[in-house]
Amino acid sequence: MMAEWDLGLLGPVKVLVDQAPLDLGPVKQRLVLAVLVANAGQAVSVDGLIERVWERPPSAVRNTLYSHISRIRRLLTKVDTSSPVSISRTSQGYLLDAPVETIDVSRFKSLCERACGEPDQRRKAALLGRAISLWRGVAMADLSGEWVRRTRETWGQERLTAAVEWARLETGNGRPDTVINTLTALATENPLAESIVAELMRALQATGRGAEAINWYVRTRQRMLDDLGVGPGPALNDLHLAMLQPSSGARNVDPSNLESSAPVGAVTPCVPAQLPVDAAVFVGRADRLAKLDRMLATRAGPAGVRVVISGSAGVGKTALATHWAHRVRHHFPDGQLYINMYGYANRTPVRPAEALAQFVRALGAPVHSIPLAVDELSALYRSLLADRRVLVVIDNVAAVSDVRPLLPATPGCMVLVTSRNRLRGLVAVDGAYRLHLDVLTPDDATTMFNHLLGSQARSTGSETIEALAAACAYLPLAMRIAAATIADRPARSVEHYIDKLNVGDRLHLLSTGDDERSMVGAAFDLSYRALPPRARTMFCLLGVAPGHDISVPAAAALLGDTVPTAELLIEQLVTTHLLDEHSPDRFSHHDLLRLYARRQAQIEITSEMRGAALRRLLAHYLHTADSAARQLYPQMFRLRLPDPPPGVPVVPFDDHQAALGWLDSERPNLVVLAKVVTDSEVRPLIYLLADTLRGYLALRQYMHDWFTIAEAGLAAACAEDSAIGQAAAHHSLAQACHSTKRYAKSITHLRQAFALSEQAGWSEGRTAALCNLGIVYSDLGDLEAAVAHFTQALHANEASNSLAGIAVNLNNLGDAYRRMGKLPEAVDYLAAALVRYRMLKSPTGQASVLTALGAVRRELGHLAAATSLINDGLEIHRGIGDRYGEATALIELSRVRVDSGVGQEALDSAIKALELGNELGDRQIAADAHNAIGQAHALQGDERAALVHHEKALLSAQQAGSLHPEAEALIGSALLLVRTDRRAEAAERAGRALEVTRRAGYRSLERRAAAALEAARRPRPATLVPRQGNARATGVGVGGRHPVNGHDERS
Repeated sequence: MMAEWDLGLLGPVKVLVDQAPLDLGPVKQRLVLAVLVANAGQAVSVDGLIERVWERPPSAVRNTLYSHISRIRRLLTKVDTSSPVSISRTSQGYLLDAPVETIDVSRFKSLCERACGEPDQRRKAALLGRAISLWRGVAMADLSGEWVRRTRETWGQERLTAAVEWARLETGNGRPDTVINTLTALATENPLAESIVAELMRALQATGRGAEAINWYVRTRQRMLDDLGVGPGPALNDLHLAMLQPSSGARNVDPSNLESSAPVGAVTPCVPAQLPVDAAVFVGRADRLAKLDRMLATRAGPAGVRVVISGSAGVGKTALATHWAHRVRHHFPDGQLYINMYGYANRTPVRPAEALAQFVRALGAPVHSIPLAVDELSALYRSLLADRRVLVVIDNVAAVSDVRPLLPATPGCMVLVTSRNRLRGLVAVDGAYRLHLDVLTPDDATTMFNHLLGSQARSTGSETIEALAAACAYLPLAMRIAAATIADRPARSVEHYIDKLNVGDRLHLLSTGDDERSMVGAAFDLSYRALPPRARTMFCLLGVAPGHDISVPAAAALLGDTVPTAELLIEQLVTTHLLDEHSPDRFSHHDLLRLYARRQAQIEITSEMRGAALRRLLAHYLHTADSAARQLYPQMFRLRLPDPPPGVPVVPFDDHQAALGWLDSERPNLVVLAKVVTDSEVRPLIYLLADTLRGYLALRQYMHDWFTIAEAGLAAACAEDSAIGQAAAHHSLAQACHSTKRYAKSITHLRQAFALSEQAGWSEGRTAALCNLGIVYSDLGDLEAAVAHFTQALHANEASNSLAGIAVNLNNLGDAYRRMGKLPEAVDYLAAALVRYRMLKSPTGQASVLTALGAVRRELGHLAAATSLINDGLEIHRGIGDRYGEATALIELSRVRVDSGVGQEALDSAIKALELGNELGDRQIAADAHNAIGQAHALQGDERAALVHHEKALLSAQQAGSLHPEAEALIGSALLLVRTDRRAEAAERAGRALEVTRRAGYRSLERRAAAALEAARRPRPATLVPRQGNARATGVGVGGRHPVNGHDERS
């Protein structure tokens, strides 16, 4: 029996299957699902999804989106394999397909449309009643964002319209009692919806509850006065009066006339000009100024334009508001009002009543006529602004309640509000635009210093000025203070001041000393002291973390509390701009706020608490990295970890993309942690973390970070006198050296790893050293020694029943036999490795073997099978972000396409591989790619281009010390030289190739080198081997065994 599905957006987002709710995952994933459900039956483009879900998309947003969609797909099919709800990818984007009856918003719209065309009043009321009953509160109540806000507003208005019509019908049909509960809930949710209140009043009166109806009017009037400064419109007032005099017929008041109106006072008009003086130097912010200009153009709206400029202390909010206000004041001929609310200051904040009194006086209200109550002041203020074009700047606001009574209600006015708080209520309820202000860009900061310092900047040099801007974290307040300090001490150089900032107490130095407003630390203090105690603790603990940014689970680990608690506290810090969400679910400070957080941590948190927080953070990183490693490279041997400490959150990963995404995001933090943390209590965690990250660093080929973390792991293990920790670190360093073609150093590290593993009784480490020594010997051309080491490692792993080790050894033996020209044996070993990698569910292992098997099938002439195998491997490599594996697969694919006679496709694949090799800085990949490009050009008849690329391949191979691509380049260039009748040069190249291949044991290449030499010595001109099958004939290939991957061997 098919399960019953219910997809709900008319309330918190939900998916029910047979009335059981599904866990829809994190907020962004729920939002992706909501967008698709809201557009069910229509494709939503990837860009459209990103725009709706992320207001400020991160650089890797597409990967994150794909991960969310993959999880949603799995969720939909996991509970019901025959689910009627599915998500498909089309040429236009992603499309959610679901029956209309399973989606509440679709059912709501369908019922409303049917009701619109229904002539029978009772049936029409029944249809509308069914539509309204689908609502469970505010649409998508658990989500936020601009798309959610707009959609919620549209649907909410449709709901109110339907409810008003339904209530009229039911009350008119003599059933007023049926609508009271629903209308009461709607009036509570929408207290300013006069049409809903009117219908509720009618229904209450019709059921003999006239007193309650009057109470609803009184309540609504007071709410409108409090929030808007005006009372109800004429229609609701008339209805109220009619109910006070029943004989006048309350039912005859037309609710369609319900609208707001404001009283007008008799005053003497004045034209205030209260803007503060514009900044002497204003630089940058071109995008923000342009955005304000665009907002100004929309001020014809019913309540004018309202803008919240929010940002951290010292970022230049007031300067931007004042500068722009001066620039556009001619658009507001009736005046410009300004007030500083002192929401963040060492003085009592200005109350709304005080601000209103100041404003109405400035607008010409006689002093004796100014009321005292806020609601009366607000009503008078709005009356004075009616039909006038005034710009209102409300500076330094702490809370929405402080500014709401000051909002005009006429289309000609515009309000600029500045705040360290995001004032979300002003955006959500009052329709304000938010303009987030960050620190200046480096270029704008440099320009600002050039203006502030004048000739001193010009004589200093651009690099020094750039360094000064960086030391000030590009924060305008800090930069102005720095410029003033430098100007006061002309005898001291700018370089001297920068040195003091970098080594001294930067927050103390960034102070003029004579004005509290010119102290960076004091500006931060005001924001910090306004926080609740628990949020202050969270802020201080963020100063303990040595990384560049932080996620909510990491913050929870620092705090020693749950993820929801940390999320709430982080949100408080973001709201007050003491923390910035620079990309989805990742948070950071600018440098000066980071210094301030560290200083507050030193002052307010004990060293024991700081140490415990750092240990929890490291444990979170270690065990989450382990969770990612088990997804990405389960076959790789690693040190065993202790259990995570109680209460430390560990992020689970359902797929490779999520695991890789977490590692990519946290990599900068993990590198910093490894370098700076030296506490004896956490040293074991450091070398365990270094070992856990080995596979990821190999996968991504981040060589500098790899050496940094491996060396930090070795130092920590040595300090702890841990033989097993040292062995693991030497394994990592050996693999990194191999990846950079430093074979002698790699062998040294592997021999140390072998000895230390024996000392520690670590059999896995000893066997892995044997295996990896075999890999190095293979690359050095000693295939016999390589096979001996691989075989010895295989026997050891079979004895210990290590499935992962056996898979790695079989893979490496298969590659070695392929290089030796023993292709049937290579196929057997590689096929056996693939079986075991599939048992391990190792994507990296499977991808590597599929590529290698494809290469062998190509050499055997099985081109269709080769193409299929390599494409399968390529897809996996790309899916897990393995750029090295992707490059090797592309090279092999190019060779298959050469053998198939498809020159242009072969060339395209090889060029992509070369691009990847250059990005990775891997000369061996570059050499293999140049050889593949040469073969593709030769197939197309472009001998000159082919020869150029084989020459480049030869140079790259010799720089890398890689014999296989060197021999291939020599053979390829020899054959091309034969074709152009430069046979002496061809013979020399072929002879060198024969020497290399014999020494290395590359039997397939040896045969090809001998054939090239014979062709060069023939007395008559020879032609190049037939282009069809050129790559196969040369017996070349990249191979499936590469230590750089960190997955195909035990290192």
